[in-house]
Amino acid sequence: MQKKILISNIDLKNQTYKISFDTDITFLAQSIKEIGLINIPVLQKIENKYIIVSGFKRIKALIFNNIKETRANIITEKQNLNYKSAVTAISDNAFQRELHIMEQAKAVTILSEFMDFKTIAEKSLLTFNFKINLNFAEKLFNLYSMPKNIHNLVTLGNLSMPCALALAKYDIKTINAFAFIFNKIKTGLNKQMEIITNIYEIAQRDNITPFKLLNSKDIKNIINSNENKDKSFKGNLLRKYLFKKRFPNLLKAKEEFKSNVKKLKLGSNLRLDAPLNFEARDYTFSLKFANIDELKKNIKKLELVTSSQPDYFP
Repeated sequence: MQKKILISNIDLKNQTYKISFDTDITFLAQSIKEIGLINIPVLQKIENKYIIVSGFKRIKALIFNNIKETRANIITEKQNLNYKSAVTAISDNAFQRELHIMEQAKAVTILSEFMDFKTIAEKSLLTFNFKINLNFAEKLFNLYSMPKNIHNLVTLGNLSMPCALALAKYDIKTINAFAFIFNKIKTGLNKQMEIITNIYEIAQRDNITPFKLLNSKDIKNIINSNENKDKSFKGNLLRKYLFKKRFPNLLKAKEEFKSNVKKLKLGSNLRLDAPLNFEARDYTFSLKFANIDELKKNIKKLELVTSSQPDYFP
């Protein structure tokens, strides 16, 4: 049912059905000002007030433009009213654009009040506009149960969903310490997990808490003393520090290997690689050539290197 509503009668604090984390209304407000509101909001009536089901940004833009009233679709179902509102809120967003991972997490959390994860997965195509499985629905729910600072990191792309879930086993102060670190650095998924794993392994070995390690002087210096450096730089510094602390002998071996390879003066067409983490005894030489003459030259160089460095390989 459509109805003209005074915006002052809308409870703007109630965000039960808010899915989107985007709050920028700059262009939307300008569009409404020039051509009017094309898609009207969806509201639900509670006593003598209305709450927003879909259209939070649209209402905010109307207020920004000093518009006092608007037409809206009012959900009027007498049975399963909240369920109808939840599905409407999710699908109204999902069928216009792809939901961000945290929006999906919020949506699953809302729906979990009305159905189990199995049913959410079964009905996902009709609600989310794409198919999700039971396991993924449970992970999304667990993700939304994490603190808000983790939500923000995931939304901004500073922390992946698997890494966020890997922090769930820690207490709140440790999660917050991790969140502070990941807000200051920038790394990919694998490197994020490497940092989390190394923090855990070092703490276990040294019989200290991850929280104490995260707040150690060395880590604080890496994070706080490089304010003029970009987040990727600080992320690499932190990874190197943790790797050295967890594997001091391995790092020393890698640095010695790199130094010895440099002494060989292989040039750009020859490359020598050590076995991964020196866990095997097979080294690899790679040759790069464009023609038979370059190949012969590289082979000759390789023979010269191996004959002049007879004791190099262990």
